[in-house]
Amino acid sequence: MDNLLIKEKQANLLFVLMKRNKGMSVSDISRETRTTYVHTSNLLKEYEALGLIKAEKHGKTKFIVITEKGFKIAQLLDEVKNLVYKQQDTDQSNEIQQQ
Repeated sequence: MDNLLIKEKQANLLFVLMKRNKGMSVSDISRETRTTYVHTSNLLKEYEALGLIKAEKHGKTKFIVITEKGFKIAQLLDEVKNLVYKQQDTDQSNEIQQQ
């Protein structure tokens, strides 16, 4: 378990697949996550090895589909993100009130 905390672009990739809940091409994912094709492709290889996504070939096009495991992790990451930002907002609000 090398890196438990995940970077924003890595999480966004899972969020995009979770929200679409259908197969997407690597190009579409890279466009929607605003990352390069190569970066997206490398992340997808890692995620496939972890069982978070699976690649399905339809003709010459490879479609990426989020797995049940990937979907659950994306939901948990979304909850963590909401907790962190909610806490930041609460902390900032408390600071302003104390001034």
